[in-house]
Amino acid sequence: FKKECNDLRIKFSKISTKLVELEIFDSGTGLNQELSEAKDHKSLATIITNERLEKMRMTYKTGLVFNTENVINNVKEIDGYRVSIRLPMKLIMG
Repeated sequence: FKKECNDLRIKFSKISTKLVELEIFDSGTGLNQELSEAKDHKSLATIITNERLEKMRMTYKTGLVFNTENVINNVKEIDGYRVSIRLPMKLIMG
C-alpha cells in the first residue's frame, strides 16, 4: 500500500574518534520481502554499495558496517525502512 505522507530523516552519530554512523530512515512502505527473497532478483544498488564499502575497508583499514532493515511497529506492520552505514571520520571531516 502507498502512504500519503512519508517522513525522511538523516542522522549522523559519532561512534568513536575514527568512526561515524550515518542513519537514514524512510517512513515509506519498506522493502518488499518477496522481491528481496526472489532467487533471480539482484539489487544492483546493493551490489555497487557493497563493492564501494569493500574498497573503503581496504583503503582505511577499518571495519565498515552497512545494514538495512524494515522498521516494524507495535502491531507488526512495516512502518518504514532504515539504512545505517558506519564510515571513517576522515570521509566526513575531509
